[in-house]
Amino acid sequence: MNFPLVSICIPTHNGAEFLSEALTSCRNQDYLNLELVISDDASNDFTIPIINELTVDFHFPVKLVHHQPAGIGANWNNCVKHSSGKYIKFLFQDDLLEPTCVSELVSLIESQPNVALAACKRKILFDKINLENESWVSKYADLQGSLERNIVGEYKLTKKDFNYAFFYIGTRNKIGEPSTVLLNKEYLNSVGEFRTDLKQDLDFEYWWRLMDKYTILITSKTLASFRLHPNQSTNKNKRNSIHDYLIIMSLILSKYIWKMPFKDSKKVLIKEIYWAKKTFISQVFGMKKKKYFSNGGKS
Repeated sequence: MNFPLVSICIPTHNGAEFLSEALTSCRNQDYLNLELVISDDASNDFTIPIINELTVDFHFPVKLVHHQPAGIGANWNNCVKHSSGKYIKFLFQDDLLEPTCVSELVSLIESQPNVALAACKRKILFDKINLENESWVSKYADLQGSLERNIVGEYKLTKKDFNYAFFYIGTRNKIGEPSTVLLNKEYLNSVGEFRTDLKQDLDFEYWWRLMDKYTILITSKTLASFRLHPNQSTNKNKRNSIHDYLIIMSLILSKYIWKMPFKDSKKVLIKEIYWAKKTFISQVFGMKKKKYFSNGGKS
């Protein structure tokens, strides 16, 4: 087996709470040819001291680059910009990799031609007392639930899958969060950077871009852990869901939905409009409620 250089990319911002666990999971990889690229968005907690202390004895190179905050997409792009590897393995500061994660995903991505992205299942780490977390896990624990596996237990996605309504029904992200994926840098460069105008949906929008040109493979093995907690970016950016929705919906209408039979496209439209209506009403109500209380109970 060849061992092409893999860049583990960690975009950080005030990640001291869980960062030591993430870094340790990088050090424990059984893959032989790694570098670690950390792009920090002006952290003012103990993020930088933790990085300096824990990476001093790593057996592979570590690059720490400082980045002027301009949104999470800009920080992701900065990680890629400073990477030297053939492959990019994202890991978020809250998340973890199993020791064989990189080696197994490299094997998967090199198993077929034209594969831009290899991904894995993930374990979800969360506070089980928090009912909101329980609800999220019940909906999104199995992102590939509606997809078919091949005889070796892998999911294969290509642009033809945009033709089917099931690809859009349920969670839009059928592939996984960035900590679950390994990306071919050559193919990344061919489709451009992550969008910086999206706050939550920039990962799967990018996966869609890759899938429109290349193959995506997903193993049924669980090789990463995704952490839910109150301070993560996903929770902080929930208020931007309408903004992101309008952008994603315009992409679905302009680029993807026309590929489906009319009957299926109707299903997708009904589902999307229902979701938007429900979300918009709850957000407007929330803003009015917040304004009401900030005015001392005066409307």
